Amino acid sequence: MPVDASPALAQPYLLASRTFSPSDFLSTVHASSTYPVLAHGLETLKEGIQQEAGALKQLVTGDFDRFVRCKNGIDEVWERMNEGGFGAKDDFGTSRVRKALDGTTKSTAHVARRLIGVLRVDGQGAGAV
Repeated sequence: MPVDASPALAQPYLLASRTFSPSDFLSTVHASSTYPVLAHGLETLKEGIQQEAGALKQLVTGDFDRFVRCKNGIDEVWERMNEGGFGAKDDFGTSRVRKALDGTTKSTAHVARRLIGVLRVDGQGAGAV
């Protein structure tokens, strides 16, 4: 039975599945296999598992130190941000920029209104801008 046909029915036969059933797998997939063939397959699986476990252990050990350093760095940056005005009360460091932009927007709007007023008084009209 192809796995693509019915993934739910195939789960007991897939080694990586949480519902893998060794007895169903052996009785269905290896119904006609001899004991020497099964014993050789078992040894091959054991060797593969040991190799993968060793590689996984090296990976975890090697990357764990980097993970801890990154986590410590992120925590340090977070503390500095909170201590230096980058907390929620200051909108995470954007309140000063927002105030400056609001002031600039108000000033620009004021100057634009005055300019439009001057142009209208001079008789040039709004279309001459």
